[in-house]
Amino acid sequence: MSSALRGRIERRATRLLHRKTIPMRNERGVVSFTFDDVPTSACTTGRDILERHDCFGTYYVSGGLTGQPRDGDSGRFHDEDELRALAAAGHELGCHGFGHHSVQDSDRATWESDLDRNAEFFAKLGLDLGPRNYAYPLGHVTPAAKAEIGRRYVSARSVGRGIHKGRVDLAQLRATPIGPGETTEAEIAAMIEEAERDRGWLIFVTHGIVDDPDPWGCTPALLDFAVRTAAASDCRVLSIAHALGHVAFRPN
Repeated sequence: MSSALRGRIERRATRLLHRKTIPMRNERGVVSFTFDDVPTSACTTGRDILERHDCFGTYYVSGGLTGQPRDGDSGRFHDEDELRALAAAGHELGCHGFGHHSVQDSDRATWESDLDRNAEFFAKLGLDLGPRNYAYPLGHVTPAAKAEIGRRYVSARSVGRGIHKGRVDLAQLRATPIGPGETTEAEIAAMIEEAERDRGWLIFVTHGIVDDPDPWGCTPALLDFAVRTAAASDCRVLSIAHALGHVAFRPN
């Protein structure tokens, strides 16, 4: 069985375990834009697109990727100054594990140590608060990781299409990939309309923002369409932290 298939099966199984469920009390739909790994193009082009429409995003950072070269994008991942600039501008920095280790393919001691190391990385950035929200590297989730990460963080985001409605499991949020090979403009518009109509929470995820993206990235034109459409709707466009803590959701 391939790692990708095993990951999909395990994600489905873990949806029933170690749930951290709260009722959704938002009066309007919510759309969130998230960036995993944070290539430098997400810090520049992605940020510019969000701010053009007065929106903010969540950037899930792996400290071990900071300043490292990257194929298929602008040549590297984020650097520390870019992360500080994102935070200063009002965007959210989330945790993606220091070494970008899959919790499915590494033992517990490895991924727990990795969480601690990423917390140290954020502390050295000199920001007032470390990340409160997490994204599972590669979208992989296991029962043990869901239980521990759900305890450490306010939320933990995986992958998988879907709009949260009624109640939401904070320990395994769904996110829809956005990119030329993943979603069309028509599909994006339909999902945003559904979130608006049903007062749902729609989370998008992508990586680099370049004209010729790899399979995990998005073109500037498509991201601009998505952000512009969400901003023009009756939905609120919010970072994960703002969606959870300030506007949309309040636990019992």
